[in-house]
Formats: sequence, structure tokens, C-alpha cells
Amino acid sequence: MITSLQFDAALKTITDYKVQLEMELHVESSVKQYKIDIQKSIKISLFNILRNYYFDEHKIDLRWDDLRAMDIKLLQQINFNKLKRYRGFGKMTSFKFHEILVDYLIIVPE
Repeated sequence: MITSLQFDAALKTITDYKVQLEMELHVESSVKQYKIDIQKSIKISLFNILRNYYFDEHKIDLRWDDLRAMDIKLLQQINFNKLKRYRGFGKMTSFKFHEILVDYLIIVPE
């Protein structure tokens, strides 16, 4: 038979565990990553530039199939000034890529 003190200690442990689980669920739901498919809108030449950019900036080895599930936060954080330093990323490519991001509602139009 258990004593009242043992019961109270067990109840406190269960309550603490419940609070811990609720906090973890709240954190996980607020950190949820949203993904978007931009593969059909991106040309191979732009993909090669993005692959180099993501490797240089974030140490991410981007693959063609990764464009099907791109993290929106990473797309929002793209620095167009740094992209302009890559060969092949001129005014037209910059304009078209900017329009793609606006069309997908990733960034707001300027």
C-alpha cells in the first residue's frame, strides 16, 4: 500500500511531465516549417546559381528534387546582392527570380 506522500510525489511527477509535453508541443507547432514547390518555375541555370549560393551561405547541398519542398524561410532570407555576384545572375535573372518569389507570395512586391 502507498502512503499519501508517495501518492502526492507521483501526482507531481505526472503533472510536471504533462506540462513538459505541452511546452514541447507548443514549441514544435510554432517552429513548423512551411515548404513550397518551385521546381517547375526554376530553370537549370538559376538552379545552379541557387545551389552555389545555398552551399556558400548555409552549407546546404541543394539538389534539383529539393526544389519540390523548399523552406519558405530560406527563400525569404535570400540576399539578392550576394546572388548578383554569381556568374549568370544578371538583371533579367534577378528580375525573373524576384517575380517567381512574388508570385508564390514568398516575398512582397517592391
